[in-house]
Amino acid sequence: DIAGGQDCAEINVYFSATNDDALFTYDPTTGLYTKCQYGAPQIDMTNDEQVAVTNIIVCYADIELWGGDNYTVDAELEDGGEGWYVSGGKVVPITWDKDSPNDLIVLYNENDQEVEVNRGTTYICIVDDDYQDMTTITATLDEQPQV
Repeated sequence: DIAGGQDCAEINVYFSATNDDALFTYDPTTGLYTKCQYGAPQIDMTNDEQVAVTNIIVCYADIELWGGDNYTVDAELEDGGEGWYVSGGKVVPITWDKDSPNDLIVLYNENDQEVEVNRGTTYICIVDDDYQDMTTITATLDEQPQV
């Protein structure tokens, strides 16, 4: 699936309307995407290194405030949705499903076939579908981002 995807040197995922909270930049020498948060490298406190992952999965979901406070949310994962699968400098659109709270999230390509994810560390972004249009994908580092 991913080999035929479009080039993806960077993907910027917005978890809120005001912050570009998750910028992943591909390093072709390592084959990994490094992560910045709020404009600075996000450091893994277990090893004091910048977070670096093989795969990024972005799942857009219906997320609503729950319980009257502004800190608790309810993510309707059983509704499934759209998203992106990013790996090896490439990106492909996906759809995803999760039949029940105890089931796995399953990714599907444009032909409704299950996506096989590359071996390695995976960063899963569960993002409010209200912010779906804010995600930008940049094919090369000298190009303007695209949605």
